[in-house]
Amino acid sequence: NPDGKGKSVSVSIYLGSSANQVEKPPKDYSDKDLKVHANDGSLVGPDQKVRVAGKLIFSPSSSILFKPVDIQKI
Repeated sequence: NPDGKGKSVSVSIYLGSSANQVEKPPKDYSDKDLKVHANDGSLVGPDQKVRVAGKLIFSPSSSILFKPVDIQKI
């Protein structure tokens, strides 16, 4: 949701430093160590809103957006 309210969906992203990937965090990490790359390869900022596309795996108790993933800044 654009307003940040409502249910969340987990996202599975490949590790790496290219487009649509997340860099592997250090062993002792904090929020600032999260480095997600958008579909153009640029880093997504901590307050940047994104649109994520992939295969949705859903059950009544949980859901996950699974590979392939496309992360677009909006």
